Amino acid sequence: TLFRSDTHGYKSGGYTGSYVTDSTAIQKWSFASDANATNVGTITVGRSYAAAHSSTTYGYSSGGTPSSLNVIEKFAFATDSNATDVGDLTVGRGYICGNQY
Repeated sequence: TLFRSDTHGYKSGGYTGSYVTDSTAIQKWSFASDANATNVGTITVGRSYAAAHSSTTYGYSSGGTPSSLNVIEKFAFATDSNATDVGDLTVGRGYICGNQY
């Protein structure tokens, strides 16, 4: 799941190559320089194929696979921290699209 602020790109979760677990990492990289991403936090549950949404200040992730996931979570762009569960979709959804500000 990919997000963007004005200055950085972010990635959360994702397929790890294992059918057992998906990543819980939130990674961040700067648009101002060519450098590797760094881990800056975790999402609440490992998932792949979630929808990414963002405002100017927060990244949001919703749904994902396994398709029973209905979690909506957010993390702040201003601080490197873990995501928090802020709500639920009406039903679990996988392989869904998001939107950016």
